Amino acid sequence: GEFTAGTGSTLYDFANGNIINASVKVPFVLVNTSFILRLTLTNNGSSAHSETVTVNMPFTVQPVYRQLQNNNDDTCLTQSGRGNCTTNDSTRWTWNPDNLMFINKQLYLNRAGNGNAYCYQINGLTSSTVVCNTANNLSKATFTNGNEFRIGGERVCRYLDWFTYRYNRNDCNTGDRVFKWN
Repeated sequence: GEFTAGTGSTLYDFANGNIINASVKVPFVLVNTSFILRLTLTNNGSSAHSETVTVNMPFTVQPVYRQLQNNNDDTCLTQSGRGNCTTNDSTRWTWNPDNLMFINKQLYLNRAGNGNAYCYQINGLTSSTVVCNTANNLSKATFTNGNEFRIGGERVCRYLDWFTYRYNRNDCNTGDRVFKWN
């Protein structure tokens, strides 16, 4: 893969052995993706005596899929709401902080042939997974107020009477609307 909108910085530390420290923000990926970092070094001489060295450094970016567990119980967010924190991919999610999409691993891997990622969405009192669309505000995931989890601006709340989650309920206590990454 190639990315051209990467950002980075360089720090020269000649006091500690002529070290050049650099950092690059890698792109968000859904599967292991190989890249080549092409580093071009030039000297500070005049153009008549300049020298250029280019080094290609291959590296792989791996996605981070984790479980999102409710603070008040041992249940995790699943494709259809709330469920046991199992080791299978149905309870594994990744979050793209650039476009706020909250993507399920199992659905992406099972349907990867069609090139789509599937995001958690809330529409009224129901939740579902739909093809991610950054223009769809119903799928935007945020973590506010000490890890309070929201989808489309709606607070996701553990609900004790059913094996599901409820949204924007007035009786949702703080622990019921706080989630942690596992």
